[in-house]
Amino acid sequence: MKLFSVFKRIFNRRKEKKEEQILADFLGMNPDDSQTFARMKLDMTPEQVEHYILDKCELIIDNARVLDEKKEEYYEVMDYLKDLQTIRHISVAELAEIKNTALHIHNLNKAKDEYVNRVRKITDNEFTQMKEVEEDIPQIVKRLQKNEAYQNTVKRDMAYLEGEKLQWTEKLERLSKEQKFLKGFSMFLFTCCFVLCAIFAYLQFAVDLSLKEPFLIAIVVFLFLGIFVFWKNTVDEKLKKEASVNLNYAISILNKVKIKYVNVTNAVDYTREKFHVESSYELSYRWEKYMESIREQENFEQTNEDLEYYQKKFESQLLVHRLKHFDSWKLKSEVFLNDNEFEALTHELLHREETLKEQMAYNSQVIERAKNEIQSLVERDQEYSPKMKQILDQIEKITS
Repeated sequence: MKLFSVFKRIFNRRKEKKEEQILADFLGMNPDDSQTFARMKLDMTPEQVEHYILDKCELIIDNARVLDEKKEEYYEVMDYLKDLQTIRHISVAELAEIKNTALHIHNLNKAKDEYVNRVRKITDNEFTQMKEVEEDIPQIVKRLQKNEAYQNTVKRDMAYLEGEKLQWTEKLERLSKEQKFLKGFSMFLFTCCFVLCAIFAYLQFAVDLSLKEPFLIAIVVFLFLGIFVFWKNTVDEKLKKEASVNLNYAISILNKVKIKYVNVTNAVDYTREKFHVESSYELSYRWEKYMESIREQENFEQTNEDLEYYQKKFESQLLVHRLKHFDSWKLKSEVFLNDNEFEALTHELLHREETLKEQMAYNSQVIERAKNEIQSLVERDQEYSPKMKQILDQIEKITS
């Protein structure tokens, strides 16, 4: 139980200052001066000795834990180096097959990454909508193209008929104005004729002038103008009737064409709104991208199948060589494709090996020095020898 309490105190004092440093500060010494410090330990009180031993035990346990971790890492590095040596001794023909398999894995992974990182030209919602009506889309595209073409034709017909309507309307207005003008002109001629007749009559009877010839000439002129006005008005009336008939016909045809335009426009707008497109060209483009996505998806699935095949083949090729870190090497196919990378990995592992050796040697030295110091106290202090010997035995078990 006393021994258990000693080790318990070791782990409960992690946050305290090292007693050795405290003692050194108290005595005004440098703890690195091992000879001077060893002489001073002879003058320690029993309590100081116990604290000193606890610090050394803590130091040993810490370094033993680190040493175990370094050993585990060192053995792992050595296993990797052995694997590298095994790979170097693979025959040229067999290594060529392994590299060929690794090359297939590299290319397939590259193709897979390109598919995953590609810029998608169709959204998920658009893809889902296309998939739902996949069988009908070609007919829908053709029907929309036909409706759009018909819509443009009807629109041109409407524009033409609107022009015809405007033309006949303007002609009717022009004829009506012309008839109005002729009516006013005829009234003017009648008035002029009446006034002129009155003047001729006055001059004939009051002044006793003979104006027979001028009077006849005036009558003929007025008669000719009256006949012309009458003829022109008759012609205009006939033209008005024809223009009115043509206008009504144009309006009738225009109304029918407008109904056709409304119907085809509703059909076009419905399809566009359903697929959220502006034209049949856009819908056709989306269909092409959907089919392209389907082909890419099929290629991706085929790539995954091929990748799985070559990965299993690569694993079987490595498995016969009984590599110690097979689970790691089966994921390192790229190493077999690049000799420089292979050499770089070798140099890295050798460097790690040397570094770990130095670290383990340092930890071992620290542990051995601490054990020696405790052993020296055991030999000098007979009062604490049984207790310290038990502690040393436990430390030996930990560090062995």
